[in-house]
Amino acid sequence: MRTELAYLAGIVDADGCISIGVDKAPMKAGKSPSFFHLVAIWQCDPQAVQLAQQLFGGNILKRKALNERSREGYGWVVTANRAIEFLYAIYPFLRIKRRQAELAFEFHTLKSRPRNENTYLEDQRRHRK
Repeated sequence: MRTELAYLAGIVDADGCISIGVDKAPMKAGKSPSFFHLVAIWQCDPQAVQLAQQLFGGNILKRKALNERSREGYGWVVTANRAIEFLYAIYPFLRIKRRQAELAFEFHTLKSRPRNENTYLEDQRRHRK
């Protein structure tokens, strides 16, 4: 398993994305958008994305070749708590995207706190008055 995690960390470093996604659907009801963790990788060969899905769940996407000079591609996307579990598992092996993983962990810690403890915006409003 350690070898697979190191391999997937290399894939994320080279062809991956660690991000925070935004769900704007709640805005239609006058509520704030919701935010979630997202990790994705894209490859021309499906083997790495299949391994990631096998070990951590998530979804595999297939992209057709855009023109005669491009190739089809395979993507793997995992979100929310599964994305954090994946990042914790590969973190010891990350090099290039290590800081992005650390920021995802910080965001996860903030997001996990009860709402009444998330006072940053309220503190900012008080200072403006």
